[in-house]
Amino acid sequence: MQSAALDAAGSVLLALFTSEITDAPFYRLTIEPVATNGLKVLSQVMVDKILAVPRAKCGPVVGRLSAAEMLVLNSMLSVMIGLAD
Repeated sequence: MQSAALDAAGSVLLALFTSEITDAPFYRLTIEPVATNGLKVLSQVMVDKILAVPRAKCGPVVGRLSAAEMLVLNSMLSVMIGLAD
């Protein structure tokens, strides 16, 4: 979920996913499985579980969220880190 402008950075910011669905609309984004995102089951992005990992430890891209999902995720991240109310 890191900006392409930071491709030269040695680490990558990741948001973890879970298939344990929780009613937490402010920090869990529910994602339906579709071919483009690589998910096999209904899952949630855990906006409250962001971490940095060394780029060298990352594998290939498995899938991508849609533009609409990214818009919602960006909004949720802004709230989570205190940039928006």
